[in-house]
Amino acid sequence: AGAFIELVKAITVSQLPAAVITYVKEHEKGATIREAGLVTDANGKVTYEAEIKGKELIFDESGKFLKSE
Repeated sequence: AGAFIELVKAITVSQLPAAVITYVKEHEKGATIREAGLVTDANGKVTYEAEIKGKELIFDESGKFLKSE
């Protein structure tokens, strides 16, 4: 028995909000987004993940940068 924490759905990089692509180009010079994900948490909140250089960048549903993990 466990509690639902979040659901991560793999998406293509082109499915990320345009603001995510812009942020990566401006703040992570020369980086390529290797993987992308659509995350829905237990409360129904949606965020996006973009994996670059071995770390994950987290964005809100409109593509605004939130944090790096």
